[in-house]
Amino acid sequence: MRRAVSLALAAALLVLLPVGPAHAAPRAAPPGAAVCAAGVTPPVLVPGDVVVLDGCRLPYTIVLGDMHVLATGGRTSVSQGRVGGDVRVVPGGFLQMTGTDVAGGVVLDRALYAWMTDVTVARSVRGTAQWTSLQYSRVHGAVNLATPRTTPERRLTLRGTWVGGWVNLHTGRVLAVGLTAARGLTLSWVEHAAVCGSQVAGDVTVRHPRGAVRVGGRADDGTCVRSSDDPLGAVGGSLLVLDAAKPVVLHRLDVAGDLVCERTPVPVRTTGLHVAGERRGTCA
Repeated sequence: MRRAVSLALAAALLVLLPVGPAHAAPRAAPPGAAVCAAGVTPPVLVPGDVVVLDGCRLPYTIVLGDMHVLATGGRTSVSQGRVGGDVRVVPGGFLQMTGTDVAGGVVLDRALYAWMTDVTVARSVRGTAQWTSLQYSRVHGAVNLATPRTTPERRLTLRGTWVGGWVNLHTGRVLAVGLTAARGLTLSWVEHAAVCGSQVAGDVTVRHPRGAVRVGGRADDGTCVRSSDDPLGAVGGSLLVLDAAKPVVLHRLDVAGDLVCERTPVPVRTTGLHVAGERRGTCA
């Protein structure tokens, strides 16, 4: 009976979904995909793909294929499971995922919210969402995230997360607390950014900020605080501030490479920096 209901919902889903060019590609779930919706729960082992609709509760489930998140409202959660492929979130989609292992990557196609806590992602987390939160998680690939410029309250939050690849955060209001990046970190066109309690093995680059940026300082209870005795944050490469017409503060950092400030009409403020390499440009 459950299988019949699931197939009926899947058929209805394929008929009712928008077929315009902005929606067709990400919403083309394979025929026969299991469906999770209010009152409809797939088996604990899904041999193929699964489609997540509004009201879905998906705990302790193993999905061998991809997960297609078509939910656009709250009251939807994916928890304590495993996805063998990718997690894909459609335009306007809502993802809330905790304690889940993803063998592929997470792809956000102009999602509304993507909130991930205690997840492990074997590949990358990439795409655009109005608000992306990645907390106490491990991403073995890169993190490439942006926010749409046409919506208010655009946020990118990384808290207590380890990333094996490069971290690129573009636009929006950025908060990175207790971030460990095995490569580098780039902040570009951000409206506001605070990075603290973090360790970055490669370069840290701030480019074209549209608002105030602060790198360094102490993390306390998941947020950034400031004091003169803050522990040093580590930058294993160089620290670069480029094309900055907004205030940038660099505080209590141990920089293994160079400090480079170029095309910064607003002076970059530095306090308590240890720079092993050269100081160049307006920070010389």
